Amino acid sequence: MREAQYEKRAKAMKPIIRFPATVILMSLLLLTQTACTGKTRGFLPGYPHCDLIKEAAGGDVDKIRELLGKNAYINARDKLARTPLHYAARNGHADAVAFLIEKGADVYARDTASETPLFYAVRGGHKKVLRLLVEKGADINAIDKSDKTPLDIAIEAEDSELISCLRENGAKTGKEIREQGNKETREE
Repeated sequence: MREAQYEKRAKAMKPIIRFPATVILMSLLLLTQTACTGKTRGFLPGYPHCDLIKEAAGGDVDKIRELLGKNAYINARDKLARTPLHYAARNGHADAVAFLIEKGADVYARDTASETPLFYAVRGGHKKVLRLLVEKGADINAIDKSDKTPLDIAIEAEDSELISCLRENGAKTGKEIREQGNKETREE
């Protein structure tokens, strides 16, 4: 009986024994995913990608710089696919936003609701961050899963300064974009 169990286990272990690097790599990937997706009780301290998200949320450019020096991934994501740039934009940290973009953060990154960092800046009422993101090429007419654009969010918040800034840069509402698409379809 023991021999049969041994043989069965040995057979199951063969691929692992042949390719130990694959097992190690898969374990590391799983740990990375678990750590940064928040499926643990919080971020794993000392893990550069997760710490980067935390520091971006706090806006500490020196700590962000230090973590990037330790090879933290600038576009790391949490369980809702938010990047460090989403967090910095949400909390209005213009210096952190500028630094992250300078170092290669993706201004087009979308979370699970299909919102870019620009949505977060608008939702937070952070005009300086909004201007910075627009200046750096953020999609001003991005549409989220609710068919809303950043302009729709500004209109809902009744923030005339945000609305003006967005309109000056060519922003449209989701409805305007849909109507324009329908008009173009009819003309073809």
